Amino acid sequence: MPNFPNPAYPAGGRKNCSVALLLKENCPVRPPVLAARLVQWELLLDKTFAGTLRDDSGILAFKTDKKTDFQTEQTALRPGDIVEIVFDRRDGKFVAQSLRRLVPTQIDWHTLHPKTVNWKRAIISKEQKSLLEKRSNLIQRIRSFFLERGFLEIDAPTLVHYPGQEPHLEPFQTWHGSVRREATPLYLQTSPEFSMKKLLASGFEKIFYLGHSFRNEPVSNLHQPEFLMLEWYRAYANYTDIMADCEELLRFLVEFLYSKQSISFGSESLDFSKPFHRLTVVQALKEFSQIDYESIREPADFARAARRKGYRTVGNSWAWDDIFFKIFLNEIEPKLGNPIPTFLTEYPISMGALAHRIETKPDFVERFELYVAGIELANAFTELNDPEEQVARFLEDQSVRKKTGKESFRIDPDFVEALRIGMPPAAGIALGVDRLLMILLDQPSIESVIYFPEMWP
Repeated sequence: MPNFPNPAYPAGGRKNCSVALLLKENCPVRPPVLAARLVQWELLLDKTFAGTLRDDSGILAFKTDKKTDFQTEQTALRPGDIVEIVFDRRDGKFVAQSLRRLVPTQIDWHTLHPKTVNWKRAIISKEQKSLLEKRSNLIQRIRSFFLERGFLEIDAPTLVHYPGQEPHLEPFQTWHGSVRREATPLYLQTSPEFSMKKLLASGFEKIFYLGHSFRNEPVSNLHQPEFLMLEWYRAYANYTDIMADCEELLRFLVEFLYSKQSISFGSESLDFSKPFHRLTVVQALKEFSQIDYESIREPADFARAARRKGYRTVGNSWAWDDIFFKIFLNEIEPKLGNPIPTFLTEYPISMGALAHRIETKPDFVERFELYVAGIELANAFTELNDPEEQVARFLEDQSVRKKTGKESFRIDPDFVEALRIGMPPAAGIALGVDRLLMILLDQPSIESVIYFPEMWP
């Protein structure tokens, strides 16, 4: 067994400059010392070497000469090593005065595959590294957008005792216990919504959350089990105020990235300069599927209409919402938000368990989803704050979950208590940040813009 510490892995370093500063001849200290990864290394005919360094600011080509002080065996160096180099500039070229290896790589550099996980891809691909840097910059801009407008950033728990009741969402479950008491089920939150509404009842009027949420669903181009969620809530507001926030936020980010309001996403051109389209669910059914909502209010009528359109597998026992999603995902969603983002509004009450009814249309709720290029980015409500109606809605959702063979979760008593104490009229929204960044950065999958995505075959 070798003795430790291993001299091949020295501690610290003398780095006092970056590639970008050296290229500008603006290093604050002389002589400039760089520490970075050696990405190319080759022996020249005159027995000197040519190399390329890369740090987080850029790439630099350099040479050695007969005067270079090698503190590591020259032939032992190879692409992938992390090195420290003292530089001089001669005849317009960067020449290593001295060079030592800080960390030897133990893999063959050329075996790193461009289709590997993102953190490894970023080692060899400046494009991937740039994407991840842009992700972080955009997240900072999102945070600054809300802070500059007087919102308070809040921290919500990840582990909760009571997940949401939504029939189409599945939480991850775990357990917590000790030798003194029985294990208690806990869940990774699918949304910080309940926590944020409790804070609205506490008296916080403008709040936002930017953090991870979790949903137990298959991985795809648009789905990850762990994802970055942005939620914000306004007391004394309704869902039209949140629409205005959305338009302002997206234009703010597009301007930051491109200094204009039109961008490309795949083969499409998207325009954020105009007022976003607004379309009700009833209008969308009529426009894109030629279905009159009044004729399909009952599930059996909707099932017959779906079969007439060619959806042969739809049976009379199907729930209204399930038939809707069957048609919506095929005929409506792909056509929304192109080239101008679209708010799909006024959902039937069965599809808005946490949303306030429309006073003039009590069978519908003040809910919208934001679509860009056929992709759902956000889901928003004017929030229901009547505790009795909210409990009744939860019980309906529990019944739907039981009928479909899913676990029925307990209702969060603290959330109900917050409503009984009194939650002010409010509106809120949940926006998938990974999807937004995927569109803004013109990527085919959210996997491309996540540091550590869950890979899928």
